[in-house]
Amino acid sequence: MEKVKYDPLSKDPSPKDLDPPFSQKKNILFWRGATSEGLSNYGTWKGMTRQRLVHLANNATLSVPILLPHKSKYGNFRYQYLSPGSLFSHPHLSNLTLDISIVDGIARCRGPDCLDQESEFSLASPVEFQSHWQNRYLMDVDGAGFSGRFLPFLQSKSLPFKAALFREWYDSRITAWKHFVPIDIRLHGLWSTLGYFGGGWGDGSEDKGLREAEKIAEAGRDWAAKILRKEDMEIYFFRLLLEWGRLTDDRRDEIGFEL
Repeated sequence: MEKVKYDPLSKDPSPKDLDPPFSQKKNILFWRGATSEGLSNYGTWKGMTRQRLVHLANNATLSVPILLPHKSKYGNFRYQYLSPGSLFSHPHLSNLTLDISIVDGIARCRGPDCLDQESEFSLASPVEFQSHWQNRYLMDVDGAGFSGRFLPFLQSKSLPFKAALFREWYDSRITAWKHFVPIDIRLHGLWSTLGYFGGGWGDGSEDKGLREAEKIAEAGRDWAAKILRKEDMEIYFFRLLLEWGRLTDDRRDEIGFEL
């Protein structure tokens, strides 16, 4: 994928917006990435979040407890033992599907781990980053460090799902379930979360979960528009240069502040 940034206008002679309204997006949870979380040796790849995500998404056969709407009691939920694969044909879901794959080959592995992952995963072709916006739900997973995709995802009209281990500068300024959807790094809650946002909740209404998802996506987009302005970045960079100048000055203890 090319440079990670939110730039939804196409490069055609007559540019068009590549980020459609939430209701017009494909009802897909989408992720593309590399096996860059860590060096795999002696089977350690099986515990890495990215590999676990791809395995769970493409081998959803065993029954697991999934929290879904109660068929007869509006507003109530209960755990049901289902295979995640059957979740997508559940009567309360709106044709929700997953498109989650590894690209660019297996990286950062040694010995048998490379061959094991090649046999386990079906690799996908790279995609243009701006094509992400065609999907309603965008999965964001940390690699060897924090993910650089999350902020562009917030700027879009799609809803980010975030499974993160590393702390970032905006953690105290953004609210889970208001601006984005948190997913634990073990991915235990992934299926129930998809069931929650996937469609109606068993009360006869349609698209109730989609309305909730769109509301969070809009709140995240509004936050990004207020916080990620270019003017704020320029001010921060200017203050950073001032501080750098003070630290490198021989009179650093005398300038920049008063006691």
